[in-house]
Amino acid sequence: MPCVTTTIYCTAELKRKWPKPLAREWSSSYPHLFDASDLEQAENQPQHHFNEWLAAVFLFHRDGMFALVEKYHLEQSHKNKFDIVRKLIGKEGQAFLLDDICEKLGIMPPDLFVYSPDFSRFRFVEVKGPRDKMCPSGKRV
Repeated sequence: MPCVTTTIYCTAELKRKWPKPLAREWSSSYPHLFDASDLEQAENQPQHHFNEWLAAVFLFHRDGMFALVEKYHLEQSHKNKFDIVRKLIGKEGQAFLLDDICEKLGIMPPDLFVYSPDFSRFRFVEVKGPRDKMCPSGKRV
């Protein structure tokens, strides 16, 4: 699968609204993208997650795709997300992602797991902000 780069621009005004009140507004407007755990994490870590949430909203509007924002690899604390990923890539796919890629390379899973509402398509999305860089291990994947 080829790597595709997309640049998303937003206003400084929108960024200033993060996380309050924007995370709560987006959580309410897009319940199929963000759950209560996502909202809690965004509000408790105000310096993080804006870029991932913006990308999820953008991809929903552009492609009609749903996105799981972070922690989709944790069965214990995010079972619903974990189950969606398992439905799409299977137990073997999850093991390959977590064991053969993430653990061996010492990296976290991609920021977003994006999928079609009918579960016919999926993709992984790595989100980088204006000053973020892809680590060498992440580029190898």
